[in-house]
Amino acid sequence: MSATSIADSIYAFRFLRLLTKKWEDMPAYDLGIIDDEGTPLKKVSELRSSEEKAAYTLFHRLVFKIRRIIQKLPFGKSIVASYAAALYLLKEKAEYDNVDLEVINEWMTENGYGTTLTESSQEPLAPGVYRVVAEEIIIPSTCESISAKGHEVILDVASEPVDNILGENIYQVTHKPTGQKIFVSQKDIAK
Repeated sequence: MSATSIADSIYAFRFLRLLTKKWEDMPAYDLGIIDDEGTPLKKVSELRSSEEKAAYTLFHRLVFKIRRIIQKLPFGKSIVASYAAALYLLKEKAEYDNVDLEVINEWMTENGYGTTLTESSQEPLAPGVYRVVAEEIIIPSTCESISAKGHEVILDVASEPVDNILGENIYQVTHKPTGQKIFVSQKDIAK
């Protein structure tokens, strides 16, 4: 495992985290640097405090621009909202690259992310039929929208979470209308 692989995984995590976080939950929003759609309200030259500069770095500006472009595409808002799918893919890539997840978890803890890629903070879901409460569910491998709010998914009798990422249990469920297997977090579905 190389330092480059670890750094790449951490930057990929930071990128996904910023890409999928609500605009209103961004420090740059709280400081009045961006609005609720990510549009800049202040220029970089107008930033005075170290807190403002830390909330709106070159990395932030790059991710924010990419996010605004993605959101203009068909299904763009759904792709950005598919945080669980994105994190699941990131974790798989880290494991494929033989990156020690404990190193990433340690970095996340040291940098105030609270939970880690592997720790659980939720009880497993009971098997059964659930209703999708997320606006859409995206197939991670193709980024196609497969499910809309109100569709039903089936959590099999023997299902346990397939993974846990940042305290969110991830389940493989069957999308009832199409029969396809998809990944959802507990926040995406309800009884």
